Amino acid sequence: MAVDEQLLAVQQWLNETYGKVPGYYTVEEDGKHTWRTVYALTTALQHELGIEELSTSFGPTTTRLFDEQGGITPGDTSNKVKILMGAFWSKGAGFNPLGFGTYFGIDLEGCVRLFKGAVGIDKQSAHVDAKLMKALLNMDAYTLLGDSRTRSIQQALNRNYGDYFDYIACDGNYQRNTSKGLIFALQAELGLGVGTANGAFGPLTTSSYEAAAANQGITHHPGVVKIVQYALYIQTKIGFPYDGTLNAGTVKAIQTFEAFMAIQSSQSGYPTITIVKGLMQSSGDPDRACAGVDTSRQLTADMVKTLQNNGYTYVGRYLTGTVGGTTPKFLTTDEMDRLTGAGLKIFPIYQDNSPKVSYYTENQGLADAQTACARAFELGFEPNTILYYAVDVDTTENDIATNILPYFKGVVAGTVKWQNEHFRYPFQVGIYASRNACTQVKEAGYSVGSFVANMSTGYSGNLGFGQPKDWTFDQFAEPTGGVGVGSGHVPIDKVAVSGRDKASHQFRLAENQGLRKMTEWGGALFGQAVTNYVDFSLGQTYVLYDELAYKMSLSVDTKTSGGSTEISGRITGGKIETEVNQKVLNLIGSDADISADFTNGISKITGSITEGSIQISATLSEEGTLSISAEITDEQVDVLGTSPLQLVYTLEFEFRNRFPDGDLMEYAKLTNEDMAYAGLAIVTCIVAGYFSITLGALDLLLSGAIKAATA
Repeated sequence: MAVDEQLLAVQQWLNETYGKVPGYYTVEEDGKHTWRTVYALTTALQHELGIEELSTSFGPTTTRLFDEQGGITPGDTSNKVKILMGAFWSKGAGFNPLGFGTYFGIDLEGCVRLFKGAVGIDKQSAHVDAKLMKALLNMDAYTLLGDSRTRSIQQALNRNYGDYFDYIACDGNYQRNTSKGLIFALQAELGLGVGTANGAFGPLTTSSYEAAAANQGITHHPGVVKIVQYALYIQTKIGFPYDGTLNAGTVKAIQTFEAFMAIQSSQSGYPTITIVKGLMQSSGDPDRACAGVDTSRQLTADMVKTLQNNGYTYVGRYLTGTVGGTTPKFLTTDEMDRLTGAGLKIFPIYQDNSPKVSYYTENQGLADAQTACARAFELGFEPNTILYYAVDVDTTENDIATNILPYFKGVVAGTVKWQNEHFRYPFQVGIYASRNACTQVKEAGYSVGSFVANMSTGYSGNLGFGQPKDWTFDQFAEPTGGVGVGSGHVPIDKVAVSGRDKASHQFRLAENQGLRKMTEWGGALFGQAVTNYVDFSLGQTYVLYDELAYKMSLSVDTKTSGGSTEISGRITGGKIETEVNQKVLNLIGSDADISADFTNGISKITGSITEGSIQISATLSEEGTLSISAEITDEQVDVLGTSPLQLVYTLEFEFRNRFPDGDLMEYAKLTNEDMAYAGLAIVTCIVAGYFSITLGALDLLLSGAIKAATA
């Protein structure tokens, strides 16, 4: 930032003149336009007014004394005049007093009139009262930075309703004081006095507006309609005459706003209380109908029935965590079954933190994304589901820049990292936050959908900010007492639904568990398995190796094949039953290496299975092709929050034309059961490291089977 030499002179004079005054705010002499200079000017002015306890705030005492002492007027000679000039140099942006002294001359008069015009008020007089001085002693802009029509509206609010509030910025950018100014103006037009109007849309404002708008009566209140027109333009940027009538442009703008905000109205195009509240406060009308809710409660069947009976079709639920560190709030598969069975859809929220700005860092985002993706995958959310990461705290512009944007940069990186390490299974990043935070994260390219925390009307990130263009869900009210009674009672937040996010109504729980286990189990056995969700489905056979002499494939399903098998055995605590184990060891005989490999291989196959079974069949064709099928059932695959899932892994092996005719004739004498035991030995040896199993090893195992059969 370049040094403003004139502002530097102001700072130097302030420190030199007031530096020893108790309570004076000493400003850094850097020639930069910051709040520090404003604070120094304010405390200097208070000293000149005779205030002993100085404050950086231009409060009621400063206001009263400034006006009681006549303000500042042309012809005055005092330090107050010099402070006024310093305020103009601090404001900058074309407001040049053409000097810096103690006399209020013609050049300063011109500057004051120019500023009054920018504020939107009468500029015939150059007298400066407390309200104007307060507008100077802040960082608000009064030159065009944004939209020219919005600036004209801001100026009109100052001009016509300035008795109700401090002058608002007139820079063409919609901001919190513009929002409050609109409500003050509406209250004024509804007949609320200066002492009653408060810039908040409370019960009195609501009832007054409803009375005015009843039976199409709003047309009899052109002043009210004009304020609605101002708000409509700011929110929609649709231009039309602000004439205080429900002209065609006004009706069209209302309908556009209805559609964008998903407002259900029986009077489309008419400025109902729902429309006006939606225009003037982030939460809109808390009593309006909506299609969605979110809740931290784990939902029982009775609770789901309550939601269904109240017409809700979308439910936001948390992926992880607790309420207050004790009460579980995480979504379970039992809930998913209840909700989808009732025709409701689910959108997932991730919030497992304390709501503090300091929590949000890039590293935390990296970690949170991997936790959220893992849980969403575990629950079977489909590819490309949007996961909403919650910023449940008010955030200033600085907070967003220093914490929220880095956090979501980390979330994106964490999502990609998890995806690359887990089958390239994609999830998308969404945000739950104030309007400003949602918009900035979207514009930074870090999110694809905004779940907007509009219920928090006092958030600085909501006041004066429009609804994000990419909004998917809009949390706008928390009904006192929730909904439902008795066992069906549910505490909820009401959520409007845009339809941009279709939410989830079917899940891949079994498929995702199968994909995970196939990779973990198959990878542990063979060093490779299916790694891309696109290629994976239950029951599909995946060829892992296919060479001239042998072929191996693997599949996963939730049910057994139902085919015939020759031998079977139970698996308990990771171990196959003793009888089957011993028969294979008998077949192997005294070969210590193969015996060790069998023990190692069977441990790899069964070690992770708490309860299950193994079934083996094997055949030897006349051409010499040995085919082995091993079907391993894991009956206790853990799934978070639900009963265990059964998965069945099927290994298929083919060994082609590897035996001399004489040996082949001998092997053909084996019964199917004996062949199956040999097959189990072969499978386990392959798993143990004999993938490129030699002809001699096969011969040894099959010969062992013959010996065992004839013993």
